[in-house]
Amino acid sequence: MSRATERREAPAAQSAIDNGTARPPNSSDVPPRDAVRRLKVAALARQTPINTAVSLAISLITALMLRDHVGALPLFGWLGLVWGFGLLHLARWWRRRRHDPGRATGRRGPRRAVLWALLGGLLWGGTVWFFRDAPHPQQMGLLIVIVAMASGAATTLAAVPAAAATYLFASILPYVVFFALRGDSVHFSLAGMALVLIVAMLLSAHIVHLTLVESIRTRYASLAQLSEFHAERADWLEISDTSEAFALFDPQERLLLWNENYRRMLSLPRDSLYRGARRVDLLSRSAPPVEVVESGNGHKGWIDSQLELHAARRPTAILHLSNGRWLKAFARKTNRGHIVTTYADITESKEHEEALVRAQEEAVRANAAKSEFLANMSHELRTPLNAVIGFSEVMKEQLLGRIGTPRYIEYSKNIHDSGRLLLDLINDILDLSRVEAGRMVLWRQAVDMHLVTEECRRLVEPAAAVAKVSLVYPSSCCADWPPLHADKTKLKQILLNILSNAIKFTPPGGTVTMKADCGPDGAFRISIADTGIGMAPESIPLVLQPFQRVEPAHRRRFPGTGLGLPLAKALVELHGGTLDIESGPDRGTTVSITLPARLAMVGRTRLETAAANEAAHGH
Repeated sequence: MSRATERREAPAAQSAIDNGTARPPNSSDVPPRDAVRRLKVAALARQTPINTAVSLAISLITALMLRDHVGALPLFGWLGLVWGFGLLHLARWWRRRRHDPGRATGRRGPRRAVLWALLGGLLWGGTVWFFRDAPHPQQMGLLIVIVAMASGAATTLAAVPAAAATYLFASILPYVVFFALRGDSVHFSLAGMALVLIVAMLLSAHIVHLTLVESIRTRYASLAQLSEFHAERADWLEISDTSEAFALFDPQERLLLWNENYRRMLSLPRDSLYRGARRVDLLSRSAPPVEVVESGNGHKGWIDSQLELHAARRPTAILHLSNGRWLKAFARKTNRGHIVTTYADITESKEHEEALVRAQEEAVRANAAKSEFLANMSHELRTPLNAVIGFSEVMKEQLLGRIGTPRYIEYSKNIHDSGRLLLDLINDILDLSRVEAGRMVLWRQAVDMHLVTEECRRLVEPAAAVAKVSLVYPSSCCADWPPLHADKTKLKQILLNILSNAIKFTPPGGTVTMKADCGPDGAFRISIADTGIGMAPESIPLVLQPFQRVEPAHRRRFPGTGLGLPLAKALVELHGGTLDIESGPDRGTTVSITLPARLAMVGRTRLETAAANEAAHGH
C-alpha cells in the first residue's frame, strides 16, 4: 500500500501533520489519541478487500467439501449468507473509500468494525451445525478452516483489538460449547484446546496491535520531523535571496540557518559557520571593529548589545562600522522558541537622515537670517521712503509756495504715489513675515465695525472711480453689530486688501458689493462680491499662497505681488476667524470673512466705544 493511499484513508491524522498543527515528536502526548485511532481504523479498512476475498473463497471451498454429506438447503443457505455479507461489506467499503473516506475513520469506525466482526464470526461459528453430521475427514477440514480463519482474523483485525476478540469468540465458542456438551474426554480435550487457541490468538492480536501502534508513532514522528524540515527549508528559501543578513538559532542559541550576507556583514571566517555553532563564539570571531551607538564601547559593546538582543532586553541596536557603514540589528523569537537575528544595512537611510537634518538646520538658519534681514531692512527702507513721500507731498501741495510749472506738480504726485505704493508693499511683506514667524501681535481695542467699513469705502472710492467700477455699500453695514474686541488697524487692512483685489479684477462697468450679517452661531460675517473675471475652484488654494498668481497672463494685465489675500487670511486667522472664497470663471468672486462671536463686547454701545477710542488716542 502506497503512502499516498495511507494519507487518503487517514485524512484527519495526515492533515494534522501536513498543516503544522501537530506538535513536535518530543511532546508527551504525541501522537494524539484521535490520530492513532484514525490511523488504526484506516489500517483495518485497508484489509477489507483481501479479508472479504479470502472469506468468500474459503466459504465456497467449504461448501464443495460438505455438499455430499449435509443437507443442501442449510449448506447453500449458509453460503448465500456468507456471500451476501461479504459483498455488502465490500460495497460499503468501496463507497466510503470513494465518496466519504473520513467517515470510515471517524469515531464510529471502531464500533462498526466490532459489529462486522461479530456478524462474520457468527457466520463461521455457525458451521458447527454441519460439523455434527459430517464424516471425520470433513470434520477435520472444518476444524482446519475455523483455525485458519481465526488465525487470519487475529492478525488482520488486530488494529482494533475489540473487533479481533469479538471475531475469535463468535467463531470458536460455538465449537467449544458443542465439544463440551458431548461429555466424553476427547471432546472435553478439544474444547480445552479451543479455549487455549482463543487465548493464544488474543495474545497474538495484542502483540500485532502494539507493533502497529508503535509503527504509527514512528511514522507520525517521522512525518512531523519531515514537516519541520520542510518548514525550515521554506524559511531558508525565503530568506536566502534577501539583501539583509540573516541567522536562525535554536532555543539553546546554536546556529541552524544563515545566509552569505550574515557572514559578509560580520566578516566571519567561512569555517566558523556550521550547523550547531554557538552564537557567543560567532560574536567573538566577528572581525569588523564596530561602535554601538547606544554604548560606544567598541567590540565589547558590540557583543554585549547582541547578547541583549537575544535576551529580549532591547529589540534593536544601531551599529556603526569602522568602514563608515551603518547596520541595524533585530532579534525576535519564533513560536517554536527559535531566535531570528537580522542585520540591515541602513547606510543610505542614515545618510539621507543626516542630509535632512542638515537641510533643516540650514532652513532654520536661512529663515532666521531672512527675519533678521527684514527686521533690519524695515528701518532702512522706511526712512528714505518717508523722506521721499514727505518731500513729494510738500511739493504736491506747494506748502512752501508755488512751484510755477504744472509738470513739476505732476512729477511730485507720481513720486508720492509710487512711494506710497512701495511703502504699502514693504509693510505687507513685513506683516506677512511676522505672521509666519509667529511674531505678529494684535493691539486689541473696542472696534466699531460700521466706522471701519465706512472708512474703507472712502479710501477705495477713488480707485473704483478710476476703474469705472460701482461700489455697492449699504449705509447700515455693520451698524447693528456690537463693538468687537479686535485690532482696528488689522481689520481695516483686511478689508482694504480684499476690496482692492475686487476692484482690480473687475472690468469697467462691473460692481463690487459689500454685505454684513450675523450667523446663527453669533459669528460676524462680511462678504465682498465682485463681477470680475473669477477663477476656477481648483485655483483658490493657489491664490491663498504668498506671491502666487492664477495665470502668468494676469501678471501683465493685473500687476501686483499676490500678497493681499494671503495676508488678509493670516490676519483673519489671528483673530480666530476664517476666510473663504467662492469663485468661477467669468462668474466673479466672493470673499467672506467670519469673525467668532467671542469677539463681541456685549453691553457696550457704539458711542461708548468711540469715546473710549478717542480717550485712548488722546492719552
